Amino acid sequence: MSNISNRPPDYYISTSEIIEDFREHLKPAYNKRILFSAPFGAGKTYFLEQFFKSADDYIAVKLYPVDYSVSSNEDIFELIKHDLLAYLMENFSAEIALDKQDVDLLMAGKLWLESKLDIFPFLPALAKLVPGAEGIAELTAELRKTFAQIKKYKADLDQDELEVIVKYLAQEKLRAGSIREMDGITGCIKEFIQRIRKAKQGKEIILIIDDMDRLDPDHIFRLFNIFTAHHESQTEENKFGFNKVVFVCDIVNIQHIFVHKYGPMVDFQGYINKFYSTEIYKFDFREYLSENLATFFTNNVMTNMGHDIQASPNSIYNISSREPKFADILQYMMKGLITIDSIKVRNFTKLSTYEYPMGQFRISSGRTFYDRDFPFLVLIHVLRQFYPRIEDLPAELLRLSKEFKSDYGQAEEDPYNDASAKLLIQWAVPFITADYQVLNQIDKVEQIKFQIVNEHNKLVKGELNRSMEGYYNIGKLVTSSLDGKLYVKRPNPYWYLQQALSNCLKNGIVRD
Repeated sequence: MSNISNRPPDYYISTSEIIEDFREHLKPAYNKRILFSAPFGAGKTYFLEQFFKSADDYIAVKLYPVDYSVSSNEDIFELIKHDLLAYLMENFSAEIALDKQDVDLLMAGKLWLESKLDIFPFLPALAKLVPGAEGIAELTAELRKTFAQIKKYKADLDQDELEVIVKYLAQEKLRAGSIREMDGITGCIKEFIQRIRKAKQGKEIILIIDDMDRLDPDHIFRLFNIFTAHHESQTEENKFGFNKVVFVCDIVNIQHIFVHKYGPMVDFQGYINKFYSTEIYKFDFREYLSENLATFFTNNVMTNMGHDIQASPNSIYNISSREPKFADILQYMMKGLITIDSIKVRNFTKLSTYEYPMGQFRISSGRTFYDRDFPFLVLIHVLRQFYPRIEDLPAELLRLSKEFKSDYGQAEEDPYNDASAKLLIQWAVPFITADYQVLNQIDKVEQIKFQIVNEHNKLVKGELNRSMEGYYNIGKLVTSSLDGKLYVKRPNPYWYLQQALSNCLKNGIVRD
């Protein structure tokens, strides 16, 4: 089994073409707020990391607000400021170049109140306040005492900006969240961003807010509203002075959440339009993922993966000696699953097994077979890694089969020219037929006739013919009609794969 940590630099799918497409979307100066949309697992985070890693003219500041769900809706703005300040200090301390200077009275007051008091000392006075001079005098005395202590605290404070910020961050982490506004911190963030921009020779600084649709509904719309309500209405300047803000989510999920929360009669388009400047950028990685599968498999599945898997006798690489088209068929299958969004970029990070299945199984006649001798079982062994459970794969194959345009009627003789689909059916046939009649005849006869039912509940007949090398190849597929035999023009390979896998799960040939 390959070690994920040893994967070579070119392991992952190339993103060069779609990077250029997004660059053009991001480029206009007036495009200040971007809604970057794609389904879960489509590779949004990975793509944006790759994009900004290679983008010399941009600086990315990233927020991952998933943890905000533990706080109340009103806390989010304070948490955003805290996380932004922490991110800037951690990543751009040299550019910020903190100087020793006096601390703002509000900052000192905030720190003093949080470090010295469990509760405001004048709250008891407020509780006792009733019309009359005595109550007012008591409250006035407490207020004077409080603010005198704040001023003394400020006078005694001999810290530079860095110490103040560290203390602020530490105290924010120790509490559950706050609704208290802190304009001093907002000003610090804006000032620091200006310093970074100047140090980086005017590069645009972009705030990325990722995984928004993983939040509670109230938090999602609160975040949207913060970055719309808090920009300058005349200059269109973004909050904190960011050149651009990128909201990362699945717009379909956002719409479903919106409708669930506010009802189907509320205008979602009118609501969401104000959160992006031009148009929603719909990130679709499927085409690029499919186009790069050949390179992916050349670099990984069928060759080296951080060590010499070719040398291993159990490596899937060795199946090519028996089935030279295995890599092509695996790519054919994966392209189909990518098309229906069943396999996403994220799935590739979990793909790690490139060895034969090592099990064996027995059929009702008593014959025993090894999994590794059947390309169908080897194929399932690889594909199952893309799903949490092996039971999830038949449902995805069925979904894929419903997208396939089959044609079981043709007057011409054997017109079927889709070699990959034909080979998939050939691999599946031994595991479809009742009581595994085809399996029981393997290596016993030169020609094996079979009957299988297609997705339209029509009978399809065919044959497997043994080659000189001892392997079986599929022959003509035919259906019957009143006029005689009809050679099948375009059978559905995914249907037969689904039937074969369901049968294998039912009979224990394929196991978790």
